[in-house]
Amino acid sequence: MRALDLGSLTAVAAGTAIATQGLGFLPGETAKAEIFSPDALFAGSAQIQTSPDGTTWTNVGVAHTSAGYNTFMITLSNWIRLNATARTAGTVKAVVFDDIG
Repeated sequence: MRALDLGSLTAVAAGTAIATQGLGFLPGETAKAEIFSPDALFAGSAQIQTSPDGTTWTNVGVAHTSAGYNTFMITLSNWIRLNATARTAGTVKAVVFDDIG
């Protein structure tokens, strides 16, 4: 199983853009994504975004707004990142897996 850790955010900001090809994932590939709060304290709004060029970003999945887990399927592009648009507490984290069975 391949896993791509999109990192953790503890401030209201976009995460680092990650090139999907360099980590074994391909544009157009379907993968499972999870957004969650490792400290179970996250309050805010965050989503996974993809981009063909690392400049123009599209939300691909549900917005995460609580301390629980959100799991959903996404279609990958050339670039991917975790973006928090609001945060009042806690940490949010995102991971992409190829385990879609």
